[in-house]
Amino acid sequence: SAVLEARTSLVSPSLRHVAGASAATGRSSATGQGESLMAQIVVEPAPAPAASETPTHAAEPRGHVAAIDGVLRALALRVPIRGARLEVVLDNSLMLFDVASGDFAADNDRKLLSVAQACVAELVGEANSAQSVRCQLQPDGKHLLITAVAQERLQEINEAATLHGLKLQSIEPDFCQQWNAHSNALKPGSAVFAVAAGRTAVIACVAGGNIVQVRGGAWLDRR
Repeated sequence: SAVLEARTSLVSPSLRHVAGASAATGRSSATGQGESLMAQIVVEPAPAPAASETPTHAAEPRGHVAAIDGVLRALALRVPIRGARLEVVLDNSLMLFDVASGDFAADNDRKLLSVAQACVAELVGEANSAQSVRCQLQPDGKHLLITAVAQERLQEINEAATLHGLKLQSIEPDFCQQWNAHSNALKPGSAVFAVAAGRTAVIACVAGGNIVQVRGGAWLDRR
């Protein structure tokens, strides 16, 4: 089954969610033309600026917006992007994954969300108030896949899209994108599904097509 393609109105009716970071770099691509143009940016974590660097001017886009703005400006030099649909893919290191286990088959969406919020609150504490939490019940009804996203990051991405006249269509983590594209290749039974990019890996334990555990973190030390 597709991972976390449930729609939310946090940014637009077709927004698929996920995480953000305080700073970012990115790469971009564009396909199609006219009304069918689709722009895609991949947002990745960036190293903290050196203390000697000049602060961003007050009139310029702030923080995360400035990073995404730079990627979109570069893309606009190659092809007109105003009015295009925008897809945002975020590096897995910018988000939180978790899986809750229990008998959830009879629970409604509101009850499932409350379980997910409680799990995130336990993981991140007081910061939970600034998180957007989403969840997806696995087909077995016993495992609840959870993601948490910083509300501020969604707002910043929306702001960057607005600056360039783009229609924000989707935001999703690289893990979810890779799962939706490749999970059908898994054989029946138990499996491990891993997505590694840069220094970060997300590894999911899969049983009968259900994600039953997931962990993410640094796996490569480049020092």
